[in-house]
Amino acid sequence: MKSFLVVALLLTSISIACWYKSPSPQLSASTTTNSGTQNAPANTTRIPQAQEPCTLTLAAAPEIDGIKLGMTEQQILSLFSGTQEASEIRAALAQPPGRFGMRTLQVTPIESKDRFKGVRDLTLRLVDGRMYNFRITYDGPEWPNVDKFVEKFVGDTHLPPASHWEAYVGMDTQLKTLNCSGFNIQLFAGGAGGNLNYADITDIAADKALRERRAKSRAQPSASPVATPAKNP
Repeated sequence: MKSFLVVALLLTSISIACWYKSPSPQLSASTTTNSGTQNAPANTTRIPQAQEPCTLTLAAAPEIDGIKLGMTEQQILSLFSGTQEASEIRAALAQPPGRFGMRTLQVTPIESKDRFKGVRDLTLRLVDGRMYNFRITYDGPEWPNVDKFVEKFVGDTHLPPASHWEAYVGMDTQLKTLNCSGFNIQLFAGGAGGNLNYADITDIAADKALRERRAKSRAQPSASPVATPAKNP
């Protein structure tokens, strides 16, 4: 009888020891680093999907109130025909272009305000007689965030929605950019009552060519100054 009790106690001790040595079911569902910290199971990790790039060409760049990339000087003048603004533009075009064939026309719609409703001013930049960039600054409205501005701007165009535009770090709710194959657009929403809102559109190829001209000019050695003969005392 005593031997039976000894055997029973021995078997019970062995089973308890085996139970303590078995792996924890919680640890088997996760991995453990060398420092002992448990990581989340691999199958819960999510990799964000990359957005498709905008492949729109220059021909698909939006036209705003008749203003479009690639316009000639005469086409720009025709937008302001018969107004005070046309006279000012004509006078500016009568001057020779600046370095690298550039011109910048600053226009404040006054007599043409019916055509450019809500527009405070226009900045039109040309190179070799064609517009490669323009910025339209608005007098409002005040948007809760730039995404609402993008939504309104995109409208019925073929431009992608705000989720495909790139936010500017630090100004995520105010500034977004869309980079396409042939052009880029920058929209800013801000200011009291939205008086700093603007849309800025650039012809990428023309802008690149202009940058190359500037770089080439900087790379060229400047002419050595002519030495002035010393005067005799």
